[in-house]
Amino acid sequence: MNHLPQHNELSISKLSGVFSNTSASYKFYWFLGILDIIGESDQDEGVISFHKIIIRMMALSWYTINFHKLSFGVQDKLARAIKEIIDESDGEIAEDASKNDIIQYLDKNYLKYKKKIDYFNDKVPYHFLSPFVGSQKSKAGFVQEARVAYGSESPAPYKLNREEKTIILHPDWNSYFRQHIQILRDFILWNFINKFLQPRNPNIPNITEKLIERPVRKSLANQAKLWKLFAQKKQIISIYSQEPLSDFDLDHYVPWSFVSHNQLWNLAPIEKSLNSSKSNKLPPQVLIPRFTSQQYDFFQCVYQKRYLEYGKGVKILEDYSTVFNHPTKDISLLPKERFQELLENQIGPLLQFASNLGFQNWNYP
Repeated sequence: MNHLPQHNELSISKLSGVFSNTSASYKFYWFLGILDIIGESDQDEGVISFHKIIIRMMALSWYTINFHKLSFGVQDKLARAIKEIIDESDGEIAEDASKNDIIQYLDKNYLKYKKKIDYFNDKVPYHFLSPFVGSQKSKAGFVQEARVAYGSESPAPYKLNREEKTIILHPDWNSYFRQHIQILRDFILWNFINKFLQPRNPNIPNITEKLIERPVRKSLANQAKLWKLFAQKKQIISIYSQEPLSDFDLDHYVPWSFVSHNQLWNLAPIEKSLNSSKSNKLPPQVLIPRFTSQQYDFFQCVYQKRYLEYGKGVKILEDYSTVFNHPTKDISLLPKERFQELLENQIGPLLQFASNLGFQNWNYP
């Protein structure tokens, strides 16, 4: 995703080089913030304040940092600033707040958090322009060169008003951004994932599902039907309380906010009264044998019943083929101990990775 729509008067190759040297998340979110403001405005945004863009940076990274807990590296200050704002808000803004709520809260409380927000004024508005104006030794140098480039035949995207802390978008770039906003967003996110996030989160699943906005959780209705099918053959016992379950919710054993999927091999029936308590917390490691044992019984029950009904068509269990790297028929032939061993080899590291990222342990009743 390095090919952007061309333009006769604009240097698209320089824009493509914006992310060639990035040690922090700031340039990615700065560009996303500008596009977000442009995309939500019916009128051309000619002048935009630094802090308005930086508030967008925080709102757009909020969910990735707080809910999915992806690492931005030890040098990145954006995650630290956001966590400090949450702590100092005394519950006025939540970890899983919506983008609009975050923007409204930070706009309203800008003076309260001015030091944290304005911290990002010093570099990112200037260094974003490096491909267009070269590396400068001072902010004054960036301001001067951006002004020159702004009026040239190959203009920079914006010039800077250092005193008022604003950017002034070039009309041609403004039109280009507005016309190609979705392609540009995809370009930013592709670079963000491949050049920044993936190297810092090498063992994290489904990173593409953990960007910008809260993802929509799909229904577990089909999965619940299979567990009710299992319950017709065998009494379901809660792996948490060891009590029989006549009514239950389905719990993501490894939290959904970490795995971002509803695959069968990561689901376990849980008491409705416990489900909200567990939320996105990590279960104790000692419960893994109970979980994998229940999973074996569930898989065998569904496989045998569906195989008898539909012959070779047991596609509903293909979730297991993905994680076991075997066809469902081969999985059905595994001894219980081997099934549990292979599943634990998947579950154990996921729980450890999630713990390393900051997911809390669940001290269940």
